[in-house]
Amino acid sequence: MTVEHQHTNDGGGSNSTAIVAIFAILVVAVAVWFFTLGPGAGTTTPPSDGGTVPLPSVAAPLSSP
Repeated sequence: MTVEHQHTNDGGGSNSTAIVAIFAILVVAVAVWFFTLGPGAGTTTPPSDGGTVPLPSVAAPLSSP
Protein backbone atom coordinates (compact mmCIF):
# COMPACT_ATOMS: atom_id res chain seq x y z
CA MET A 1 0.00 0.00 0.00
CA THR A 2 1.45 3.36 -1.02
CA VAL A 3 0.66 6.68 0.55
CA GLU A 4 0.58 9.66 -1.78
CA HIS A 5 1.40 13.08 -0.46
CA GLN A 6 -0.20 16.08 -2.03
CA HIS A 7 2.01 19.16 -2.08
CA THR A 8 0.18 22.42 -1.61
CA ASN A 9 1.35 25.99 -1.61
CA ASP A 10 0.77 27.28 1.90
CA GLY A 11 1.03 30.94 0.91
CA GLY A 12 4.74 31.37 1.51
CA GLY A 13 6.43 33.95 -0.73
CA SER A 14 9.27 33.12 -3.04
CA ASN A 15 12.75 34.57 -2.97
CA SER A 16 12.30 36.21 -6.36
CA THR A 17 9.26 38.13 -5.10
CA ALA A 18 11.28 39.47 -2.17
CA ILE A 19 14.13 40.49 -4.46
CA VAL A 20 11.76 42.32 -6.82
CA ALA A 21 10.10 44.10 -3.87
CA ILE A 22 13.46 45.27 -2.48
CA PHE A 23 14.54 46.42 -5.94
CA ALA A 24 11.31 48.40 -6.37
CA ILE A 25 11.79 50.09 -2.99
CA LEU A 26 15.37 51.02 -3.91
CA VAL A 27 14.25 52.47 -7.25
CA VAL A 28 11.63 54.63 -5.54
CA ALA A 29 14.14 55.78 -2.91
CA VAL A 30 16.70 56.76 -5.57
CA ALA A 31 14.04 58.61 -7.57
CA VAL A 32 12.94 60.57 -4.49
CA TRP A 33 16.54 61.48 -3.69
CA PHE A 34 17.26 62.49 -7.30
CA PHE A 35 14.31 64.86 -7.56
CA THR A 36 14.54 66.34 -4.05
CA LEU A 37 18.24 66.55 -3.21
CA GLY A 38 20.27 65.39 -6.18
CA PRO A 39 21.14 66.81 -9.57
CA GLY A 40 17.52 66.64 -10.75
CA ALA A 41 16.39 69.09 -8.09
CA GLY A 42 15.43 72.57 -9.27
CA THR A 43 17.73 75.46 -8.56
CA THR A 44 16.92 77.81 -5.71
CA THR A 45 19.42 80.56 -6.57
CA PRO A 46 18.10 83.85 -7.99
CA PRO A 47 18.81 84.67 -11.63
CA SER A 48 22.14 86.31 -12.41
CA ASP A 49 20.53 89.66 -13.33
CA GLY A 50 19.07 90.02 -9.84
CA GLY A 51 15.55 89.24 -11.00
CA THR A 52 14.74 92.81 -12.03
CA VAL A 53 12.21 93.55 -14.74
CA PRO A 54 13.06 96.47 -17.02
CA LEU A 55 10.55 99.32 -16.98
CA PRO A 56 9.15 100.73 -20.21
CA SER A 57 11.14 103.74 -21.44
CA VAL A 58 8.28 105.53 -23.21
CA ALA A 59 5.46 107.06 -21.19
CA ALA A 60 1.93 106.31 -22.33
CA PRO A 61 0.09 109.39 -23.70
CA LEU A 62 -2.53 110.91 -21.47
CA SER A 63 -6.04 110.80 -22.87
CA SER A 64 -8.20 113.92 -22.65
CA PRO A 65 -11.81 113.55 -21.60
